[in-house]
Amino acid sequence: MNFLCLGHRKLLSQQYKHQQQSLWQEWMTKASLHYEFQQWSQAASYFGCAFELSCITLAKDNQQKEQLENNLTLAAIYLVNCFEHLKEYQKAELFNNECQQILLSYWSKNTDTKGCGICLNALIKKPQQAVFLQQFSQLVSFQQAPL
Repeated sequence: MNFLCLGHRKLLSQQYKHQQQSLWQEWMTKASLHYEFQQWSQAASYFGCAFELSCITLAKDNQQKEQLENNLTLAAIYLVNCFEHLKEYQKAELFNNECQQILLSYWSKNTDTKGCGICLNALIKKPQQAVFLQQFSQLVSFQQAPL
């Protein structure tokens, strides 16, 4: 399942890092507003776009590894949670697994990064999500953690 069309993915991959981060922040903020009002479908759309943008950025950036890992994981946790609220459990599992695979692949190529283990723990172990979210949700102005 894709949230971005091929043309947008190509366009986003050509943007500068700061433009990508700014757009990720914007999408996560919009998603958080929908999330606050329990508008799960709209929130999932924005979280999904932020998730895909994180994938694009992580694939080409070797500088800000831990921030990119955190961005990907944060978007994935909230996206999975939205799908769970929508009772779309297969989609939730699909994106959780996809994020885990992306992080595992990234970790195998970038063994010097410490953040992948923390991110993977947050995806695999639900109790670890609260710790992760408390630590990294300041990246976006969230008022509410996943329910």
